[in-house]
Amino acid sequence: MVRRFIPAFAVLLVLSIRAATSQTLPSPKEAAALPAQGTEESIFAPFPLRIRVGTRSDGVLLTWEEASDPPAGYSVFRSETPIDRISFPSALRLADLPPGTLEYLDLPPDSRGYFYAVLGRTAQGGVYEVFIPLKNVSIAPVSYEQPPAAEPQAPAKPVEPVREPPPVLRAASERDGIRVTWEPVRPGRRVVLYRSPSLIRSLSDLLTASWVASVEESREGLLDFPVPGIGYFYALVDDEGLRSGSPELAVGRNITSESVSVPAGRYRIGLPEIPYASRSLPLPYLSLTRGVESGAPALPGGLSVPPPVPLKPETRKALSRVLRNPVDSPSAPPDLVLLPEDLETSAVGGEEYTLRTIVRDRLARRDWKGASDELARYLSLNRSPAAAARARFYRGQALAYSGQYREAFFEFLLAQDHLYRPANLWLDWLLDRMHASPDPTVR
Repeated sequence: MVRRFIPAFAVLLVLSIRAATSQTLPSPKEAAALPAQGTEESIFAPFPLRIRVGTRSDGVLLTWEEASDPPAGYSVFRSETPIDRISFPSALRLADLPPGTLEYLDLPPDSRGYFYAVLGRTAQGGVYEVFIPLKNVSIAPVSYEQPPAAEPQAPAKPVEPVREPPPVLRAASERDGIRVTWEPVRPGRRVVLYRSPSLIRSLSDLLTASWVASVEESREGLLDFPVPGIGYFYALVDDEGLRSGSPELAVGRNITSESVSVPAGRYRIGLPEIPYASRSLPLPYLSLTRGVESGAPALPGGLSVPPPVPLKPETRKALSRVLRNPVDSPSAPPDLVLLPEDLETSAVGGEEYTLRTIVRDRLARRDWKGASDELARYLSLNRSPAAAARARFYRGQALAYSGQYREAFFEFLLAQDHLYRPANLWLDWLLDRMHASPDPTVR
């Protein structure tokens, strides 16, 4: 019975004090936070427990424990003075947190010390104005200093792969040839050897040099048989660098800085001997064992010439019919052919991109001379068989349209293995054209 009448007695005591002092109890900041109580119920306002305030590198962290009767959420306040019923109206409301949230990170505007309070929130949006030190109100100011802003760092540059230094190239005369040696960088790597009568310093010099061989690296090197009596410089480049269009050239390393020559002589051991029968059947044999030097008298004797014999009547009639028939003039040249693979724009580098650029910028615009010259420079480097065949096919067309039928004919012959049908079409036209042309230079 005592426990039942204590709450009612407390209510009567409060009412008597209000009547005596003519004061009212404090009201919530927004809406009524204390619910109406029955005569047998105690006044209850939920509030969080064990508030803790500390600093971190990124701000001031507030933590607390859940109220025994969880409210509809929590509201966090900050003030320059201790928070109680008197100073509460001047406190800054920082955030309204959902139920169950038990921490909040604050970033103060300056380094002054601040006090904090965490109040329970009503379902109508108000707060329970209950201020209990060390329960839901901090009792000491907490200051926070922001760390100095870090200077922006420049983005890290991608690490470029370290290129292997080119090998040191050595060239020396050996019998009737020149032995070219070097220390292999990677045994089995494919390299290309060039020779030139002038020093090779740049890629343009390499384009005018003569291709010697494309081999895999070995300690034996290569034995070259150049023309005797002429000094030559040598350059050894990586096949991958050639295909990418950026070979590494260093005089004194993979380029010889001094020329080497084979002593001039009448006979050479390294060249194959010419057989006595220099022509295949059914052509007659020609003996090439003797020659005539300039200013020397003619060789004695010679081949006997058969006496003239008159033609038979049937032969004369057939020959007259042939001479009476007019020679048909050759038709117009075939249309310009651009292969489908060179009309695409997917290549971004290497020999494919270079060839497509020449086709697009020169050949497609009917710049025959420019296309012929650039394709000749393109072919001066070692290319894959497919790319070389296409380049020769395009150069043959440029030469044919320029009237250089003989040179065009040989280009189409070299492209015939990979481009049989289009090359044969041009070969047939060139044969007719050269047969009908009165100019002996085109035959």
